[in-house]
Amino acid sequence: MRDVLEDFLIAGEEIDELNSEGFFGLEAKELLMKRDGMNTSQYLYKSIKIWLESNSDKAQTKHLIKILFRLYINSLKVNPQKVIDILDAFWRGTSEQPHIEGLSAYTEFSRLFTEAKESLNDPTLGTSAATKRRVTSNISNSYSKGVEFIGKTLVNLIAIAKVANNEEFNMYRDSKLRLFDKVKKFNRLTNNQYRDITDIINRYVRNAEAHLSLTFSTARSKFVLRKRENGRLVNDYITIEEMLLKLFPSVGAYAQAFVYSGSLLVIAFDDKELFKKTIHEIYM
Repeated sequence: MRDVLEDFLIAGEEIDELNSEGFFGLEAKELLMKRDGMNTSQYLYKSIKIWLESNSDKAQTKHLIKILFRLYINSLKVNPQKVIDILDAFWRGTSEQPHIEGLSAYTEFSRLFTEAKESLNDPTLGTSAATKRRVTSNISNSYSKGVEFIGKTLVNLIAIAKVANNEEFNMYRDSKLRLFDKVKKFNRLTNNQYRDITDIINRYVRNAEAHLSLTFSTARSKFVLRKRENGRLVNDYITIEEMLLKLFPSVGAYAQAFVYSGSLLVIAFDDKELFKKTIHEIYM
């Protein structure tokens, strides 16, 4: 348990360190330097503002923010404190179960995703086989970590869905479920109202029994998912187009949506006018 707590603290320090080095962009680095002089809501608003002013595609992230917020609202009507505690537990864990925290998974995914996106701009990508192998490896690793991150958030989303249904929840027990079972349980609890979240995970990946083994085959020009099915190893294939145009961007959009929907919830509780302003700027 001590190791888990240390991992959590290290992950938090890593985010600040990456940010201070400009890993997430100059604006984020400058905001970090000003953080101590702001209240929490102002800091979160500025973080969202930086994202809104960036040149990245935001449509899917905005859509997923709406979906997540709708889930939160349904549960907030039943027990607001439980919802806040459940979301807080994702980043911090709990005193009894610190290992359920997801901050370290978010840190690792953010680093890999940023590196993978940058590697796609390598000018030798179209002419160098070595560059292609490196870039596709970066994408494979980043997508795998993104799926792992989504799987971790599903533990908390399942708990939030159970609050809406007035059911008891056990995040430790749900954290032990396979990804397939988490997806199935979440969809069942929510009557498939939030399938846009779980559909981000490729169906082959969703049905894999254990950790992903996702590589790129230059001979096939496809990503190869090696998984265990009915006790034996089998391969499934994902095209470059599906990975680059759909799956890879989607895990990034989901991570952003999960973070920003939580930020909006904090702002909503703390400063109603700032919340209205932020929502207007996102969806105007």
